[in-house]
Amino acid sequence: MDTPTIEKIRNMEFLKDLYQKTTKFFKSTLSPNMNGNPFEVTRSRSTGYRLSKEDLDLVIKIIQEDFLVFLPQEDMMGYINGYKVLNLEGKYVFQFWEDNLPKEITLESIFPYTQSIQNKEILRLLKEEKILFVKLHENFKDYCY
Repeated sequence: MDTPTIEKIRNMEFLKDLYQKTTKFFKSTLSPNMNGNPFEVTRSRSTGYRLSKEDLDLVIKIIQEDFLVFLPQEDMMGYINGYKVLNLEGKYVFQFWEDNLPKEITLESIFPYTQSIQNKEILRLLKEEKILFVKLHENFKDYCY
């Protein structure tokens, strides 16, 4: 096995371990409207685990090196409440919220990583392949602020 493959496996394991620390999953029931049939969904929320600055730096490095997609995560009102990292198949590999960030880091301060040329190009290709259907705003303030 060559080194880049081993490194990519290690990177994905690192993200998976952090994902389990930052995210709690739970089931809930939703109804599309008053007359609709309820259905079960899996939802996620923050565990409150605080990432170290070093861990966050490594997450950003992995996103760039492994060609992952870095996107804002919005609440029901359209405000950014965290970020999500997806693979080229559009599946979540990591997710974190504001309360997971190191104290000296804000949601707005890491927003520019979503605007990298690489991130926008990967997102464009995934939209063309109909893998992802998201709108990435140009600046942080465009998200209901």
